[in-house]
Amino acid sequence: MNNKEDGKHSMARRLRFKKVLVVLDDINHEDHLDNLAGDLDCFSKDGRIISTKSEKHLIGKNDIVYEVTLLADHQAIQLFNLHVLSRRKLQTTVKVWGSFLDNRDITAWKNAIEKMKMNSKIRNH
Repeated sequence: MNNKEDGKHSMARRLRFKKVLVVLDDINHEDHLDNLAGDLDCFSKDGRIISTKSEKHLIGKNDIVYEVTLLADHQAIQLFNLHVLSRRKLQTTVKVWGSFLDNRDITAWKNAIEKMKMNSKIRNH
């Protein structure tokens, strides 16, 4: 965008009356929310805007506030490790399926997708 106003108008046009979830992290200046989310009335009433901010003076009187407590160091490390392990497992799975389906026709791909869906349903029950 050329400037803040162009950005606000462009976002308002694209998201007008749509059910959206907008997440704005680390808002630290009063006009950031206005510049990034624009006119809040243009969004559907079912949409949500979540912003994180550490400076309490930026919280508006009509804002709904959820205080977040920090994880203890060992909990943060566990969460990080879980994320890394999950990501590695996904990467390995994608590599295995990719090599299995390499140079196969569309029917083989569709069958593989159905098998993955079935395996996922079995594990989730």
